[in-house]
Amino acid sequence: MKRLTVIILAFFTLQLVSGCEDENKEITNFLNFDYKTVNKKVGDCDDIAACGKIFISYPVFINNIETVDSKLNYDIIKNITSFYATKTIKETSEKFIIDYSEFINEFPEVASNKWEVEITYKILENNEDLLSLLFTMKGYTGGAHGFLNQTYINYNPETGKKLSLKDVVNNMDKLTAISKDIFFDKYDIDPNESLVSQDYNFEDDIFSLNNNFKLNSEGITFHYNHYEIASYAQGDFDFTIPMDKLEGMLK
Repeated sequence: MKRLTVIILAFFTLQLVSGCEDENKEITNFLNFDYKTVNKKVGDCDDIAACGKIFISYPVFINNIETVDSKLNYDIIKNITSFYATKTIKETSEKFIIDYSEFINEFPEVASNKWEVEITYKILENNEDLLSLLFTMKGYTGGAHGFLNQTYINYNPETGKKLSLKDVVNNMDKLTAISKDIFFDKYDIDPNESLVSQDYNFEDDIFSLNNNFKLNSEGITFHYNHYEIASYAQGDFDFTIPMDKLEGMLK
């Protein structure tokens, strides 16, 4: 894989050039894919009646190197079916409908309750050097509040290998130190006080990076989901390390 600095700078240049061209010009993707959707519901789904809806949207990679397609498609199916620990995407949607129907039958007094789940993939980058996807699961299936989980997933498009942070950065200690300063500044965290006393639950009370990151011309963006480092009420967290601070750290 080429040096990441070259990748991102080349992408940035391409964006500037393409912005001056016809906006309707078709974008060329390095890997071929088709999008598939599953859309099921039970109930009338008007403003009053009980309703359960599930929507799933995901890419299926086809007509590329067979091993690459196989790795990517397997990973996508595995992530989607993890919602109910099923084996197929069809089983996932059917399990949702069954669970909701059983709930309404058991608790008819809450027939106005509405369950809704969206499980989607969005392709952020698809070029010869990087395939970057955003995997999102959100919705409501009863309880005090809904859920939202967003995961960035990066791959080497030539091999189908999933990329970890260590695959793209050569100095984790320096990256963590820079990230800590940016994170603390953005969320007004006092470096002289413990994180736990400020309602953050990092392991061993030490700031650390996760592998939920995306790469683009702006730099590296990290995302922490609900409950990951703080309470649900505090929401999710994200921050970006700008490109000029990454100089000399990218492989």
